Amino acid sequence: MERVFGIGGVFFKSKDPERLTRWYVDHLGVPTPVGPEDAVVVFRWLRIDEPHVTAQTVWAPFPQTTDYFGRESAALMINFQVQDLDAMLAQLRAAGVEVDARIEQTEQGRFGWCLDPEGNRIELWQPPAVRDELLSSIRLWRDAFERAVLAVPAAARETPGVEEGRSVKDLVGHVLFWEQRALTLVRAALGGEKAPSLRLPGEEGDWIHRLNAEIDVRTRARNWDDLWSEWTPTGAELLKVVGGLSERDLFAPDGLARILNTPAYDIIANNTFDHYGEHLVNRRGWSGSRIVG
Repeated sequence: MERVFGIGGVFFKSKDPERLTRWYVDHLGVPTPVGPEDAVVVFRWLRIDEPHVTAQTVWAPFPQTTDYFGRESAALMINFQVQDLDAMLAQLRAAGVEVDARIEQTEQGRFGWCLDPEGNRIELWQPPAVRDELLSSIRLWRDAFERAVLAVPAAARETPGVEEGRSVKDLVGHVLFWEQRALTLVRAALGGEKAPSLRLPGEEGDWIHRLNAEIDVRTRARNWDDLWSEWTPTGAELLKVVGGLSERDLFAPDGLARILNTPAYDIIANNTFDHYGEHLVNRRGWSGSRIVG
């Protein structure tokens, strides 16, 4: 029997989706929305049945005028994740359940819909393969970070105050450094070697803080155009390298983890989409008076 393995999304109507999401971010600490003008929040989690596989649940208020939930009176819709969408839909049809004939194929996976006995529309989602999901997450969050950067006027990108003493330019340099570090580690492991450590001899404790401070100094010595010229090529190289990895490379103890001492997936995620989101937390301040005033 086909079974759902998680809640993929909680969607409901709102009078002002963006304002409502900001309230949840500010007062309940839900994750930062994907885009600067977005109301979509993504929760990430690990599957119990497949602990190496990350999954996500989307929380999103929709405009009151949406017809996505089916009937006009519907106030919400739940998305369930499934392993095999075709098999699940066939199972539902065989049981006499009303199933939408349409199946939607997107970069985020495959989607189908059905109605429960009370007429509530249910969305069924078959997520993409793990590597494809990783690539999709990098593209999604990197694009959100880029849009947030470019929304700040050029004259204000070197003004401190986004994160304590950091400017938007500082954050770009910081993110680029750690993306390139992930590439260095993975490329070396693919060649059977371990990349040199960034710790100084005998250094313990706050070496990351020391290194990040050095990255800030180097970034401030560069001009914006020179720094930004690395953005697109680095992103393209990330997608190329990650796109060439197998699940064994990403997760298996005898894959790249035997050299990296941790799953390659974790190194990539920590230095890409998780990292973008970490710095987007303060993005509303990027266009605030302390930055552009």
